[in-house]
Amino acid sequence: MNSSSLLTRIAKNSIVGFLEKLIEISAGVVSVAVLARYLDLEKFGLYTLITTFAGILLMLCSAGLDRVMVRDIAANKGKLLEYLRDVKGARLILAGISLSLIIIMSFPLGLTNRLAVGSLFMFAFSELISMYVSVYLSVFRAFEKMEYNTFVTFLTKTVTLLGIVAVAYYKLGFFAVFASMAVGNMVKALLTILIFRSNYSSAHVPVGFARSKGIVRDSLIIAASTFFAIASIRMGVFMLKAFGTLKDVAYFQASNVLLIQLQSVSAVIVTALYPVFSSLKHDSRLIMEHAAKVLFMLSLPLMTLTFFFGNDIIMLVYGHKYAAAIPAMRILILSVVFTFLAHLFEIGLLSQHRQRLLTTGWGIAFFVNLCFGIIAVPRYGLIGCAAVMTLSYAALFAALFFFMSKYTVFKINRSIFVKPGAAFIAMGTYLYYFSGAGEGPHIGRDIINISVSLLLYVAVLILAKAFSDKEWEFIRNALHLKKLYQP
Repeated sequence: MNSSSLLTRIAKNSIVGFLEKLIEISAGVVSVAVLARYLDLEKFGLYTLITTFAGILLMLCSAGLDRVMVRDIAANKGKLLEYLRDVKGARLILAGISLSLIIIMSFPLGLTNRLAVGSLFMFAFSELISMYVSVYLSVFRAFEKMEYNTFVTFLTKTVTLLGIVAVAYYKLGFFAVFASMAVGNMVKALLTILIFRSNYSSAHVPVGFARSKGIVRDSLIIAASTFFAIASIRMGVFMLKAFGTLKDVAYFQASNVLLIQLQSVSAVIVTALYPVFSSLKHDSRLIMEHAAKVLFMLSLPLMTLTFFFGNDIIMLVYGHKYAAAIPAMRILILSVVFTFLAHLFEIGLLSQHRQRLLTTGWGIAFFVNLCFGIIAVPRYGLIGCAAVMTLSYAALFAALFFFMSKYTVFKINRSIFVKPGAAFIAMGTYLYYFSGAGEGPHIGRDIINISVSLLLYVAVLILAKAFSDKEWEFIRNALHLKKLYQP
């Protein structure tokens, strides 16, 4: 397959993936806005604690296995159904581990009253349904049919959002919030299985355990890195719960959500690239360097614009009672450049079967977060928490960059970061003097400043000849949507 066709596939998958993430982000923002206004600060803090705590543990039966599946199916698509049987067995084993940990860990977190326990187990039930059908969603990704995932996401998020709005409108209570999530995930399960049977195999795929042990082993190694990743991302929740109040947890959620949503941009591109790296049919070294450059170029303006205008988003979504979250948001958002590239380095290590090094990298970030957090959070509160998290992301970036450069075939020339860095300085300087940060939102002025700063950023990149011919080809393919969908 020639490079033009490969770039077209990557561009098509990226655009479809962006649409999926846009749906997720839009539904998530509206849901959070509804819940933040419906629930008081204490209840919203409890909601954040439950979804964070259970979400981390349930990652043990999700992300690790999904990544193993995409890698292995992309490398050998002919044995899909045989492989799928053992994956289902592995999923059941991992689900049992996750549920056991949820039960054990709920006690030290103080989730013991009837409302908290009921909500926790409703959320766990809902997420286990979602994670079981993610087996089929991973098949779609391995076959580069991301449009199926986008369609499923659209319907699922629509149903869930309508449920949350209904709960708030009719004042159905805290537990009903989690019940509405369960309904959305049941719709997701039915739709996903229907698509799989219509396009891949109508035969029943039984549960098997012949190779489940090896799949679980590989999955847990990757899941360990995912656990450290999610734990690091959400460490502030637990630190602030231990040394502060549920109000602090709510402020942290408001400040951290923008960083999490922006990471979706890099996650989409990385998801589109992962099957390409895993298929072993292409020279992926050059693709890796181009991808690193493109992600770096994207991260800088997103980080800059959110730093200067993210306060308006927080006030719009959460309301004025969350104004205390703004300083922490500005510190956290400095992590964007580290997280964008870290996502790419993750798939570089995974495609080379270096998952242990990935786990080591996230383990380093986790312990940096934990050790410095114990010192900084009791003294500096939310601000200290945000600063420590940014430091941990920097440590993650440094560790993964070192591991990938030393232990894989991927070598990234550091010079690719120079020209985008110059464009970033020009953009940041303009916004520093003209953005009017701290003066409150002014729609007309803000639109003009965002537009001018982006034009300045792109102009510096073009004048500095930052784009190669291959990168211009990728951009042209991405702009010709009709061409992307040609067979």
